[in-house]
Amino acid sequence: MTLRKPVFTKVEKLQPGTQGHNLIVQVMNVGEVMEKVRPSGDKLQIAEVLLADETGAVLFTARNEQIKLFKKGECVTVRNAKVNMVRGFIRLVVDKWGAIKPPGPTEKLQGPPKVENNISNIEYELV
Repeated sequence: MTLRKPVFTKVEKLQPGTQGHNLIVQVMNVGEVMEKVRPSGDKLQIAEVLLADETGAVLFTARNEQIKLFKKGECVTVRNAKVNMVRGFIRLVVDKWGAIKPPGPTEKLQGPPKVENNISNIEYELV
């Protein structure tokens, strides 16, 4: 069985409630790490990471071990990501079925990152 090549999308194409996105993005900023304790007693670390490509930027919610994978200025490949809505704003997340890796040799940004077009700043209303 041969694996099929992933289809990469751009940040500006992300829509609320969608999933299965593959993106090549640059890490623009890693936010402060917050620690929460679940009712079960487990500790959870969460950080918001600003990711951008040549079409726009989006906030990514990184959890626990994912936080270490993001270093400011580096490019990463985000596989099988989904779009969550947090208080009406878009957040990109990767669960156990996705992956965050360095980009492959043929995978790179097509131009400089466009941070001005941050789709996580747009508020969506539930209709």
